[in-house]
Amino acid sequence: ERIFQWLFFYFVVRRRYSRYRWRYDTAYWRYLIREGLPVGAGMVLRRISWYVDTFILMALSSASSVGLFSAAYRVIQMVNVIPFTLSVPLFPALTQLATESADKSFLLFVRAQKIFMLIGLPIGLWMMLLGPQLIVLLFGENYHAAGTTLRIMGLVVVFLFLNSLYLYLFSALGRQKLYMNSVAISVAINIVLDLLLIPVMDIQGAALATLCSELVLNLSSVVMLSRLGHNMVFAEFALKPLLAVLLAGSVLIWPVFSQTIPSLLLGSLGFAIFYLALTFGLKVLTRDEMAAFRATLTRRGKAKDTGASDVSNGS
Repeated sequence: ERIFQWLFFYFVVRRRYSRYRWRYDTAYWRYLIREGLPVGAGMVLRRISWYVDTFILMALSSASSVGLFSAAYRVIQMVNVIPFTLSVPLFPALTQLATESADKSFLLFVRAQKIFMLIGLPIGLWMMLLGPQLIVLLFGENYHAAGTTLRIMGLVVVFLFLNSLYLYLFSALGRQKLYMNSVAISVAINIVLDLLLIPVMDIQGAALATLCSELVLNLSSVVMLSRLGHNMVFAEFALKPLLAVLLAGSVLIWPVFSQTIPSLLLGSLGFAIFYLALTFGLKVLTRDEMAAFRATLTRRGKAKDTGASDVSNGS
């Protein structure tokens, strides 16, 4: 499969852009390996953090606990697709802006963080309040005990959105090792807390360990950015989204106490509509911010198209 994929891209590039020749540049290979190793190590450690709770639960708890935790964790993994999908297209823009100015790249990152917070907060609160109902709806009554775990994981979701861009920002700034260090610290915290909390709190302990590790990843990344001269001021982009989601969350009181499928569906729909109305009413995301965000991405796209056109004309 990978060979056919490579052949496809090889012929597309040769036909549409340029007919390049194979050349061996050992110095460039060393550069790529040196720059890529911290990114690869950070991604491996990040992958480990997704499974370390389950492995420690298998060693310290029962099979039923592993099954309950896995059910709640599966929901989180499904939600994690959203920030991953949204963050990947921003990497080229962050990289291009970093070649002009690190401050410009950081400004795009802050604007993206605000949008990610706007998406992550309502999903997180929704899961925190309706965790037991969602678990029963998705996996059946036998998994009702995992509802509290999913409620804790609701907070994890918020940090998954906020943490998803750090890999790309640090890579764009040429500071991949800082991201690797942040992830290593968070994984170490996760393991230590798992060993301390699981014997006492079982699956809730594993969930709390995951939450603390995501919080540590966020805080350590913020500290490292501040040492680079880029200070995150959460009050500038977090207060209004928090106010909007808390006000809209009042709609979810009905399904929390009713615990029926119609109340869950209608309450969730009402929560989403009310939240959207509040984001517009409170001007959480101004037109100027959206225009600047779109302009940055559009400029990056136009620059990319122009570069491709130049290559094509040159060939």
